[in-house]
Amino acid sequence: MKKVLFFTFLACFLTGAVFAQTSKTMYVAVKNAAIKSGTGFFAKELAKLGIGTTLTVLQQKDKWTEVRSSTQPVITGWIASASLTSKLITASGSSASAGIIALAGKGFSPDMELEYKDSAGLDYSIIDEMEAQTISNEKILEFLTEGQLKKGE
Repeated sequence: MKKVLFFTFLACFLTGAVFAQTSKTMYVAVKNAAIKSGTGFFAKELAKLGIGTTLTVLQQKDKWTEVRSSTQPVITGWIASASLTSKLITASGSSASAGIIALAGKGFSPDMELEYKDSAGLDYSIIDEMEAQTISNEKILEFLTEGQLKKGE
């Protein structure tokens, strides 16, 4: 009987802890974050939110977090958990861009990148060109389908 009471109490406690976490506030930590209709790369994009946008966490599932925008409550959907931070990133009183602030929030700065490039004597211009290229989700899906590859998450 004591075991049943113990496990009942434990289940109630854990359930309460889970619900307590769901009202957590998080912030967009990347320059542009896609809010999607589901937990997958190819889920329909509902909205784009910028760095520092305040979000209320509704639930988490694997690498995805269901959120609601605090400024626009009509925006509710799923965002990659890696695009979120618990710390507000702001550029108040700064001339730094949102991208630079996001890098600094992760402990990296453009100065550090330049220092590394100079000390190693490496040419990163090709990397910069590759990063500037964009491929639409439709083209990626077409590539995966034609190659009979798994679509992943």
